[in-house]
Amino acid sequence: MFDDVPENLPTDGATPPPSPQPVVPPVEQPPVAEGTLAMPEPPEPAPAPAPAPAVALAPAGVQDMFADTDAPDVPAQAAPIMTAPQKKGMGMGMIILIVVIVLALIATAGGIYYFMTSSSDSKTPSPTDTVAPVETMVPDTEMEPEVMIEEEPEVPVAPVVDLDSDSDGLSDAEEAALGTSSLKPDTDSDGLFDRDEVEIYHTNPLNPDTDGDGFSDGDEVRNGYNPNGDGQLLTPPSE
Repeated sequence: MFDDVPENLPTDGATPPPSPQPVVPPVEQPPVAEGTLAMPEPPEPAPAPAPAPAVALAPAGVQDMFADTDAPDVPAQAAPIMTAPQKKGMGMGMIILIVVIVLALIATAGGIYYFMTSSSDSKTPSPTDTVAPVETMVPDTEMEPEVMIEEEPEVPVAPVVDLDSDSDGLSDAEEAALGTSSLKPDTDSDGLFDRDEVEIYHTNPLNPDTDGDGFSDGDEVRNGYNPNGDGQLLTPPSE
């Protein structure tokens, strides 16, 4: 059954030797004159690695008993490391950032100093300050509203008019006290009103002949005689 195995597959399980690498001969440097510096030549690029030998696939229908064997180890060539070129000196952005930070620190220090000095000045009273007088607050007492008492209007009292029913000059009350008639001006019918007999001639208003000489009081007065006694009247009656 092993007659059909391809000739290019190893039969003893050993790893095939690597392919030989070409040898680069050293580069001869030209002679350098005295007093001059030798400039190193740039290294030549390394040759590309040789391709790995191709492994022929087994024909269809043939079982590959060496499929599970490890593939030959081919050393991988490390890729060259590219280093970023270093910048010489600081960039403009870094300089601007440093300037901004310095200005911010100066502004912060100035603000702190101003705050401390202003607070100390406000706490220290100046000698020219005058103490303001303290106003005493008087408690606001609510005044009770005054009760307005409405005074009743005084009703004028009508003067008492003595009633004189007979119009003889004496009121009815006076005539009642004297006993004369309040409905007849000449109670004794002697020709004199009751008031004239009482207040002027002082005769009796109830007796027509007060002195009893036979002549009525009215006739004696009209003739000029005294109705209350002898003699004539001092003041004759006016007509």
